Amino acid sequence: MKRTFFRYKKITASTLVETLVASVIIIVIFAIASLTLNNVLSSTVKSDTHSIDNHLNKLSYLYLHQKIKANYQESFEDYTISVSREVEGEKTFVVLSAVKNEASANVNSTKKEITKRFLDAKNP
Repeated sequence: MKRTFFRYKKITASTLVETLVASVIIIVIFAIASLTLNNVLSSTVKSDTHSIDNHLNKLSYLYLHQKIKANYQESFEDYTISVSREVEGEKTFVVLSAVKNEASANVNSTKKEITKRFLDAKNP
């Protein structure tokens, strides 16, 4: 029985300086990646207006089913919401406007006003 031995090329060892430089490069890349991801996620959270959009949709439903009237105002979270009517030519529109309060507008959000507009079915 013949034994075969595999010969591998000898790999020279890295010096301590090369190892430290490689480690620093890897750490810097991961730091940049984590800071970028953090920035993206924080901007997503700041610009999230899902709750106020959902509330405006609820108010439009209530208006269409005559549960609230025009010139309606309320506060919701950090927003002041108003429902008004506008006339353009022969058409009447309902405008739902949510304006962010000044104290919280500077800290939490980039959007300060959200407006939804639809044709008034009650008064065409």
